[in-house]
Amino acid sequence: LSLFKKDKEDTNKINQLNKISIEYRNIGSYDSAFLYGNTSLKLAQHLNFKRGLAKSYGDIGIVYQEQGNSPKALDCYFKALKMADELGYKQLQANTLGNVGNVYNGQGDYPKALDYYFKALKMAEELRDKNGIAMWLGNIGNVYAVQKDYPKALDYDLKALKITEELADKNLIATQLGNIGGVYTEKKDYSKALDYYFKALKMDEERGDKNSIALWLCNIGNVYGDQKNYPKELDYDFKTLKIAEELGDKNIIAVLLCNIGSLYTDTKRYIEAEKYLLDG
Repeated sequence: LSLFKKDKEDTNKINQLNKISIEYRNIGSYDSAFLYGNTSLKLAQHLNFKRGLAKSYGDIGIVYQEQGNSPKALDCYFKALKMADELGYKQLQANTLGNVGNVYNGQGDYPKALDYYFKALKMAEELRDKNGIAMWLGNIGNVYAVQKDYPKALDYDLKALKITEELADKNLIATQLGNIGGVYTEKKDYSKALDYYFKALKMDEERGDKNSIALWLCNIGNVYGDQKNYPKELDYDFKTLKIAEELGDKNIIAVLLCNIGSLYTDTKRYIEAEKYLLDG
């Protein structure tokens, strides 16, 4: 914001406006994200700065997508793609192709999602963008997992894991380990599911990422629940609840209280069940 106030009406100002829009989007202030994004768009049009214009369309598309407005998100993405293609702006092309895939994935249109993910993957490979390659491989794996094509899901997830390990990015590694754990859970291969979830948990504990720690603890509890091991499921639900309370996440707290209440109901511990269900 300080730099933006000092900038002249030039390409630097457009870049600053886009960055400000992204920061507001990241904290969920969508009105401000739109304000700065559209200001960037208008200035880019005025200066005929096509690269900035393409970037603005792409960034505004993400805001629409995060708000669940798929038609407007796709409209912005396709405008960004057309301009990026004309300019040879390959990094934006790759990112936007993947974002289009994300929209179709969210809509449950898996053939289209895969089509765009594979296009994004091919371009990321041409750019030797390992972060992008890992991301799109992981997304492809997730689509196959949703379609219950577990061999393909594992194939792409393991490829993604290999690249994240080469990047030594613990956040991406943990996410990918968790994705693989999810596939094994769906396959009812609980031993392998727990192995990958515990690896993801350990990595995020080293990073101190409480949101992710809560996720893996919850998933581990669910696996024990699938195996009818209710004492261990309760143990991990309580561990997750403790972190959710530290984070002040009322939605997760409510879900966990209800889960714990249901578990006590299933094990005929009705006094404890009533307490947790009423709290939930």
